Amino acid sequence: MKRLPAAVEPMAHQVATETAVPKEMPHLVGKPNSDFMVEASSSRSNIDYVYSNPASSFRGLHESLINYGKNSKPEFITCMHEESSVAMAHGYFKATGKPQLMLCHGTVGLMHATMAVYNAWADRVPLINDRRQRSRCRQAPAGRADLSLGAGHRRAGARLHQVGRHAGVGASTFAQSFVRAYRYAMTPPYGPVLLSLDAGLQDAPVTMGISISRGTSPRRRPHADLNALREAATLLVAAENPVIVVDKMARTRGGREVARAARRAAAGPGRPTSWAA
Repeated sequence: MKRLPAAVEPMAHQVATETAVPKEMPHLVGKPNSDFMVEASSSRSNIDYVYSNPASSFRGLHESLINYGKNSKPEFITCMHEESSVAMAHGYFKATGKPQLMLCHGTVGLMHATMAVYNAWADRVPLINDRRQRSRCRQAPAGRADLSLGAGHRRAGARLHQVGRHAGVGASTFAQSFVRAYRYAMTPPYGPVLLSLDAGLQDAPVTMGISISRGTSPRRRPHADLNALREAATLLVAAENPVIVVDKMARTRGGREVARAARRAAAGPGRPTSWAA
């Protein structure tokens, strides 16, 4: 029996496609959506840097960050891997208290960043993960929802295996979605958020007047129900060996003071108390 080849030789039209000189892309008339995205991302936000391993799916935004945004607040930092990109944003917040932005290609780039995103979640660190990809292809880990782009917007070749159906953000709602993501990330106890946007929207021209929401202040801090607090205080006072697990929920100075007061109240004179923070 004749043994089949390990790899099939490419056909003539495939060889021609790979070796031909790329055609000049048509010049865009007007302002691209990627310029607007940079303006919306930098407006009234406290983001100093964008950490990323460059990918084709956000080349429009990459160019706008450098040319339109003058590579200043946010400044683009080239990284060798998505996991290190998230880790750098993680460390920057720990040192400065400022949330940062990370760009990645979906699905491959997002999977590369998964462990570092989990570390940010476990450490209660705000992170804005902006995921860019082509739509209407295979399933991706960030969810699935069809966008209104047709097959003519898809790139051929291996890129189709690296993208997926996803819950996308439109150009007209990007500013609102970005502000909402920033607020959620910066609301205690903090955590990473994900924005998913189709790559083709970056290259398209702005076709309508789009306003930029200016409010990026954190949402109201979460708080417990007053009756539930009274019930918890009663249980602590009545307990013989109370156990208090604070974890990383008390992020502010006031929250830590309340936690210490609860510890003293629960312990009482001569009572053993287990305390985990």
